[in-house]
Amino acid sequence: MNDQIHNIQNARIHIKELQKAIDSNMQKICLLESQIHGLLKIRQSSTIPIKGISKINFVPINQIQYFKANQSYTNVITEKHNIILATKSIREFETLLGDYFFFKINKSVLINTHKIHSFDKKSNQIIMNNNDSFEIARRRKCDFLSVIDSILK
Repeated sequence: MNDQIHNIQNARIHIKELQKAIDSNMQKICLLESQIHGLLKIRQSSTIPIKGISKINFVPINQIQYFKANQSYTNVITEKHNIILATKSIREFETLLGDYFFFKINKSVLINTHKIHSFDKKSNQIIMNNNDSFEIARRRKCDFLSVIDSILK
């Protein structure tokens, strides 16, 4: 009889521990869902805030031609040839805009693949819609062609 009582008490303890674990995991799930919702809002936004030295510009993503590294800053070049000096590194923009068809073609240039006018496979030259041209790094060419193929499908 004592063994049965002991087993029942142990089962109650295990149930309480299990309930605590479930509650803890449910809180973690709610937090993750909230974070995902926030990220999705950012991803669905059609503009990006670009912090400069003296002001913050809100630029429509579809108007950005490319980003060009400028020491510890980044130049943001728009369709209208406006140049915005951003205080973020090019790597930060690459992380933020990777899902928007932006592709880093070499260590200092991140392009909007929707703004490419042409690509010369022999010379590895990319001509943008605004007639600016860049050479793609040899190591990035294969990945670049894969990205372009996925856009064309």
